[in-house]
Amino acid sequence: MHDELQFGGSADAPLLADVYYPDDAGPHPLVIAVCGGGWVRGHRRALAHWGRHLAARGIAVASIDYRKSDT
Repeated sequence: MHDELQFGGSADAPLLADVYYPDDAGPHPLVIAVCGGGWVRGHRRALAHWGRHLAARGIAVASIDYRKSDT
């Protein structure tokens, strides 16, 4: 199962997470996944494969966005 949730930011610049859940009842351990990119590039969707892979093995994953550098 997969959900997109807003966990911070504002209406104009939301910070979103793709959350992948195991199919069975929890509780489950949770991994917070942050894509690389040196605060310049990268996107939470780049880790979708890992989210699905770990969720199928009983581990929930929240792949998060973060604010990028303007420089």
